[in-house]
Amino acid sequence: MDNSKKSFQLAKTLVLPALTFMVSLFIAQSLNEQARRENQQLVQEKLDLEVLQLTEHIKDKLILYQYGLQGLKATIEMLGVENFDHRQMTAYSLSRDFEKEFFGARGLGYIRLVQPHVVDDFLATARADRPDKTFDIRQLNPHSNSLFVIQYILPEGRNREAIGLDIGSESLRRNAALKAIETNSVQLTAPITLVQADEKVKHGFLILSPIYQDVSKQTPIGWTYAPLLIEEILSALISLNDRLNLYISDIEASKETLFFSHLAPNSTATQFKSTFELPLYGRTWHIEVVANESFIFDNHLEFRSQVFYEALGLASIIVLFILLLQLIYSRRIQRISYANELAKIKEQTLEKVNFELEKQVDERTKEIQKINLLQQSILNSSSYAIIAADVKGIITLFNPAAEKLLGYNKDEVIGVQTPAIFHIESEIIEKAKELSEELKQDIQPGFDVFIIKSKSGKPDVNNWTYVHKSGSKIPVRLSVTCLKNKEQEIFGYLGIVYDISQEIAHEKSLSQAKELAEKASQAKAEFLANMSHEIRTPMNGLIGTLQLLKNEALSENSSDMLSKALYSSELLLTIINDILDFSKLESGKLKIEKRVFNLHKLAEHIRSECSVTARSKGLDFQVDDRATHQFWEGDTIRIRQILLNLINNAIKFTENGTVKVTIEENDDGSGLIFTVQDTGIGMSQETLSRLFHRFEQADQSTTRKYGGTGLGLSITKSLIDLMDGDIEARSRLNKGSTFTVNIPANKSFTGDNEVSEEEISVPDLNHAKILVVEDNKVNQYVAKGILQQVNADISFAENGLEAVEAVQTSDFDLILMDIQMPIMDGLEACKIIKENHRDIPIIALTANAFDEDKQHYLSNGFDGYLPKPIDQQLLFRELLRLVKVPNELNNPM
Repeated sequence: MDNSKKSFQLAKTLVLPALTFMVSLFIAQSLNEQARRENQQLVQEKLDLEVLQLTEHIKDKLILYQYGLQGLKATIEMLGVENFDHRQMTAYSLSRDFEKEFFGARGLGYIRLVQPHVVDDFLATARADRPDKTFDIRQLNPHSNSLFVIQYILPEGRNREAIGLDIGSESLRRNAALKAIETNSVQLTAPITLVQADEKVKHGFLILSPIYQDVSKQTPIGWTYAPLLIEEILSALISLNDRLNLYISDIEASKETLFFSHLAPNSTATQFKSTFELPLYGRTWHIEVVANESFIFDNHLEFRSQVFYEALGLASIIVLFILLLQLIYSRRIQRISYANELAKIKEQTLEKVNFELEKQVDERTKEIQKINLLQQSILNSSSYAIIAADVKGIITLFNPAAEKLLGYNKDEVIGVQTPAIFHIESEIIEKAKELSEELKQDIQPGFDVFIIKSKSGKPDVNNWTYVHKSGSKIPVRLSVTCLKNKEQEIFGYLGIVYDISQEIAHEKSLSQAKELAEKASQAKAEFLANMSHEIRTPMNGLIGTLQLLKNEALSENSSDMLSKALYSSELLLTIINDILDFSKLESGKLKIEKRVFNLHKLAEHIRSECSVTARSKGLDFQVDDRATHQFWEGDTIRIRQILLNLINNAIKFTENGTVKVTIEENDDGSGLIFTVQDTGIGMSQETLSRLFHRFEQADQSTTRKYGGTGLGLSITKSLIDLMDGDIEARSRLNKGSTFTVNIPANKSFTGDNEVSEEEISVPDLNHAKILVVEDNKVNQYVAKGILQQVNADISFAENGLEAVEAVQTSDFDLILMDIQMPIMDGLEACKIIKENHRDIPIIALTANAFDEDKQHYLSNGFDGYLPKPIDQQLLFRELLRLVKVPNELNNPM
């Protein structure tokens, strides 16, 4: 019973909606059919109007071109054909604005009718008429009839190909021209390809107007004409768009030639179209326009076609509305029954929420209390003084560290004082001036001095002098930051202060220590310079005397002893140089110089210098130069020093076997690799680990057996580090050692600019006059012995004053000047001599062997520099460079 009642109730509910829907559907179908018929009629009417407007525009445009032809024709007839020339044509064109008056035409011209028997005369006249004196007739097809030659057309720039064309050589052009003469009317050609727009096949036309000799119209003499392109005509008439597809054909007899079509992109054609046949100057054009979907849309026709769906939708809405009303009614009773139950549920939920909120508030209050206790604990236990102030400068926080630092109780300052009571007024005034200059604004002495930078978001950390309650002064560092609320509004400022008394004392002690270290370094440098001078002076006498002794005839035993003495003295000089290099490296004064050097020449020098020592010990010495590039950039002197240190060590610690040097390029050509390999005594791994430390050798027995200071490899490592290179040592005890040095270097392609180091013969100075200024008798003797070899006339002075006086009374070709001398030193003497005798070359002869000494002397007027002990080869090079030999002779002895 219940089921049947429910079914009846459901059927009763659906009757009214179903009846309403059926009636609405019938009405919608009727309205839709009516709208479809109205739309079709409206589309066709609008399409016919589009075609009519298009044809009218085409006719109007061609009539405009006809007016242009008639205007030129009237000018020619007025002047007379025999008087109309290129100048007249140009003048006519200047009187008209073609682009505005005849927009769409490519030009306006004159075609001359030329009989075959007068072609030569016509060509001569036409050529003489043109400014460039050139004119030729071109034909599309050869023929023997009269010629229709384009003589003038303007503008010529885009119509140059048409000048001289015989239009009578092509049938379509010729037929239209003849028809114009026969009918004495303007004629249009069939679609052709213009010679000046040959890429537009069958898109061109000629419009021609005949010209006669006299008013009888019996004797034609030519035509005025205009070349046309259908695209340019239409672009001047309408803006083709995606609403329509356009097709234009030329009709002749039963033949129809399509010469123009415009298909709208991205649009679909419909079944609606309109056609029209347009007669134009002897031709008939068939114009067809097809509507696209966008044409329908632009005319809002698609909305009319939607009547059916709108009515159907409206019916559906009504049905749904009825169903909704019935549903609302049925649900209303349910809502009333649910209302009481829902109210009860809300009440229970609200009670539960209130309980949870109270619980959360209690928990949050406890958390806040913990945070406050933590913050207070931080403030109380902080070793930094923490002081806060509001925006007016009144102190709002003063922690125990601040009380301890300044002697005030927090109750004395919070809410009462500003930070000004801790500061010295003069410091505040001075800081205001500094801030005014820094921030480019006027800062007055006061609270702004402390907060102006932090207020603008800049870091603000400054040193101040705080005044203790007792009056004592405390140097402090104060850091100030802004205090902001959630809205980023400033509600106060926080200052963190710490005592920097100990820091200042520490900095003072560091400064004093630095000053003492610098004084010690200076004293050490002065000591080394003085020791270098004091040692090199007797060394100069020793080595110089031994070198002079080599020139004497000695017994074999004496010569052997002399060689040993020279070797020992040179070894001593090497030790001295190592000590000096060590000192410069330690003080950071040793500089690396980059210059171009010849790598192959360096290899030869190494082979030459070390082979004698190696042979004296019975060793096989090899130099394997594998580098392919010859010239490199680097400090050749220091590279040579590195190699000699490693090679001499290898020779020293090798009793028999081989010492081999290998030179090669990096794989990428970015540097050089030097390998020194020996078959000597080798080293243990423990010894290798401290090999490059200063004053280190394998053990004391090594020092006793082989000698040395232990500085060589330390200096070598430091030099390599200065060059951004690296060194690797591998060794096996009693098997030998291998040292590999990798030095970054750039290839040079400019050639070798280093001074040649090949040994030179003793030069002949041909009695050049040389003044030796030296206070040491032994050094005078050595200098005299060397200079006598070069055939020089030698004079001596024992101090700078004697040198100055000697130059006043004698002419000298060169002066060798010692630096440290009594009465007047070499620097002062050089300065005085150069004032009046700038052309006399002066060489500094000194025991000061540092690089900075050399630069100092060269920058103070000296022309050259020779360190003591004197190297004869270096002296010979300087003599050859600076001495102008009398009679220009410079033959070796």
